[in-house]
Amino acid sequence: MGRKNPLWFALFATAAVLYTLFIIRCTFVIGDERGLTLFDDAMISMRYARNLVEHGELTWNVGDARVEGYTNLLWTLWMALLHLLPMSDLHISFAVAVSGAGLLLATGACVLAIARTLAASTAACVAAVSATLFAYGLVYWTLRGMEVGLLACSATAGIALLIRMTNGYARRDLRALLACVVAVLLTRSDSAVFVSGWIVYAGTCLPRVYRRRVVLALVLVTLCTLVGHTLFRWLYYGALLPNTYYLKLEGIPLGTRLYRGACSLLHLLQSGWFAPCVLAAFAFVDREHRRLKLLLAAQVVSCAMYSIYVGGDAWEELAIPNRYLSPALPALFVLAALGCSVVSESRRISRMFVLALCGLAVVQLLELFNPAIIQRSRERMTSAYARRYGSSDSPSQYSCGRRRHGCWRSSS
Repeated sequence: MGRKNPLWFALFATAAVLYTLFIIRCTFVIGDERGLTLFDDAMISMRYARNLVEHGELTWNVGDARVEGYTNLLWTLWMALLHLLPMSDLHISFAVAVSGAGLLLATGACVLAIARTLAASTAACVAAVSATLFAYGLVYWTLRGMEVGLLACSATAGIALLIRMTNGYARRDLRALLACVVAVLLTRSDSAVFVSGWIVYAGTCLPRVYRRRVVLALVLVTLCTLVGHTLFRWLYYGALLPNTYYLKLEGIPLGTRLYRGACSLLHLLQSGWFAPCVLAAFAFVDREHRRLKLLLAAQVVSCAMYSIYVGGDAWEELAIPNRYLSPALPALFVLAALGCSVVSESRRISRMFVLALCGLAVVQLLELFNPAIIQRSRERMTSAYARRYGSSDSPSQYSCGRRRHGCWRSSS
């Protein structure tokens, strides 16, 4: 598994070519110019970024009431930086998509570093890296301009650094880890689910010689970042939480959210994601590196639990991992690759795996996993919104100018 193995160059080059084709396929022509649109939420962040650069206001409408209609501060600031480039508004989206492609490649490199530590074979490394580079959900959200790529890259890099620090302490590794903490928290505040797992791992698994130092640094940086961001939000927008929270969570019964979130996750598993999850479970048959595997599993499980808690995403019918689950896909793929190695090395475990897949195939035929359940869960959420707003419109149909107490709706 030498670092100069041409296999890795070919793999990453292939991914870069496919990312380029993906971006080209999303372009359109207006007059003599070719442009690129991003996902709708990404274009909302782009508007905030443009207003920040052109008018010095991180707002939806310049001169209007300030509303935090984004949840990805760091990614929005990156978009603002891209607006400083000598490019027209029609072409800035290209820079966002290209930077997303770079983040995907960087995520693949982090997965390679993790897999080299945990896997004994080149095949397992190739499987983990390939699954990460070509996972459609992760690729789709990232190249369409969402913050998912930045979050996945920062979270995966954080795990890679923690694994390296398990074998030895270096100040540069600690500084890089703290940078990852700041990045994930400023990208999305709810990414605290990642950082909490890192703190627990550092406090229980790192060598005692420098364990306390690392944990203290992680806790202090986490608190400072969250408190600083919240203070900025309060002073600038007059709210302690993003506007999205008040629109999508406040007033919606917890049971309704959990029901839809669980249904959405089960629907995703039914769409072909049972197999990698089962393989990931088989990775724990091998007791080697068990704590490191638990660190990876914690990242996957925490994202799944959070997705259930908030009621899933608005585009679950796409049958791809949503924006909350996609950042944890690299960790899942590493575990699945390790599980694949375990299955291939033992006939008894191979038979267990086949039986498990057969059992899951039977389970998927049950009415419980009928795709219609997604529609029923959506109707349940819609009725909750209707009771709250006096309309069947979902929060996504409200403009970014809608305040927490319902001052405006969009003219449409």
